[in-house]
Amino acid sequence: MECRKVAWSRLGCLAVISPDGRKVYVRNLQCNPDDGRWTLSRENLVFQANAAHERNELCHLSWNHSGAEVAVVDVLGRILVFQIVIAVNRLLASRPHDHLHHQEDDLGAVVGMAWLNTERQVDIKSDGHGDEYILTK
Repeated sequence: MECRKVAWSRLGCLAVISPDGRKVYVRNLQCNPDDGRWTLSRENLVFQANAAHERNELCHLSWNHSGAEVAVVDVLGRILVFQIVIAVNRLLASRPHDHLHHQEDDLGAVVGMAWLNTERQVDIKSDGHGDEYILTK
């Protein structure tokens, strides 16, 4: 898996991990009403991401398909999901960060990550014995 330290959402939000890997910033596209030029807003620090992952380096960001939630992963494999709730450049943790266990080894490291597309309808059917499930479109 290639780690992504910059990620765009469909809502025009840009999430960025700082160069030192300790902070997450969010910016959004904004249009100047005077001349119609598009620019990026100022950086807004996601405070909860810094507190939740403590001193561990952040290594990956990924927005979901709708662009309203971003997952932040640290080098130990701990994942925290943030949601856009009130404004585009303000993120809140989807649940308190105290659920993160403090594993200090690399056995929990994330080796691959993908959001499931909730907008795509699929059926899961059993083979009748409960041993195998088949994903159909």
